Amino acid sequence: MAGQRHPKDQGKHLLGAHGAGGLAVAWQKSTYSNHQSACVEVGNFGQETVGFRDSKDPEGAVLTFDRSEVRAFVAAVAAGEFTGRR
Repeated sequence: MAGQRHPKDQGKHLLGAHGAGGLAVAWQKSTYSNHQSACVEVGNFGQETVGFRDSKDPEGAVLTFDRSEVRAFVAAVAAGEFTGRR
């Protein structure tokens, strides 16, 4: 399924665990995870793309987004847009 997109997944790309072209990606996860395996990991795929994967399945699918999409999502979380407390 590498590189394929579902019509409902506008902006999201599924890649193999090593990213586009098989390049190695330096993955990071929150220090709040206390080395647990049930975490979301984040990796950089060049200057304009950020990838997210499940730490329980490091060889599984990776969702990638443009940096502008990630910034908008983080801003929405910080503004409380997903809590119903705005």
